[in-house]
Amino acid sequence: ANGCILQAFALLLIGRPLKPHPFSLSFPTSQTMTSSHPNSPSLKSIAEACGRDGKKADWKRSELNDGTGGFSSSVIQTLTAKNFDHLNGAIEGLSWNQLKQHIGLYNKYVKKLNAAQQILSQNAKAGNFDQVRTLQLKQSYALNGAVLHDLYFSNMTGKSEKPGDMTAFYLNRDFDGRKNFEAEFKAIGKSMRGWTMAGFNFMDGKVHTYGLDAHDAGTPLGVYPLLVMDVYEHAYMIDFGTSRAPYIDVFTASIDWDLVEKRLTKATHLHHMMNNEVI
Repeated sequence: ANGCILQAFALLLIGRPLKPHPFSLSFPTSQTMTSSHPNSPSLKSIAEACGRDGKKADWKRSELNDGTGGFSSSVIQTLTAKNFDHLNGAIEGLSWNQLKQHIGLYNKYVKKLNAAQQILSQNAKAGNFDQVRTLQLKQSYALNGAVLHDLYFSNMTGKSEKPGDMTAFYLNRDFDGRKNFEAEFKAIGKSMRGWTMAGFNFMDGKVHTYGLDAHDAGTPLGVYPLLVMDVYEHAYMIDFGTSRAPYIDVFTASIDWDLVEKRLTKATHLHHMMNNEVI
């Protein structure tokens, strides 16, 4: 998503030395790495690495690599909402009515983001700076709302029952096991107003848990999202009323650990590139 591209590229520009992560990985050797620096990844490779489910991200972009290694003048044009109809009947404990209403909210965030970006561009060109400030805040809120919901619905399919090898390694190293991780993840979910997230931190090469009170309140930078849970009341009110705890249990029982593994693989791949390591 847009956030991980900007965060990853910002850290590449900073050039902060990071410790190599301890997990031994094998990456494809035939990759296109064209950039002004011989050891730097291309913007296109970063963008593709931020896609979902092993595919390129759904963001419609202008050409990312303009030959100078920098972003072109208009990276993001529009965002197309992802279709989540496959979740109908797929999550034991969550009705399709609950999910459908929630997905409808996600679609509204996408529409608000596209509208805000269009109006923002017009006001910026006209020099209406009071409007620009307001629209920038609306853009960030809608952007994070769209991306977080996309990540949330994507990582909740219940197709895999246990973490992959790499995920298990990080959960054991950074949380002393899956049981402790899930206990911490659930505790944050019960305490925050908006979101719970586990993410790979590019600064220390570790997996951490984070809590957000709103889409744009407490959002960590320099972090690649691995697992996202919505704890706003709209995520569970139809099925559970005001009882959040059983909803959190349903969510953790339906985590798509295969997707978490893919996200973690991409995050560690980017972490290696930020260290200018040859892959």
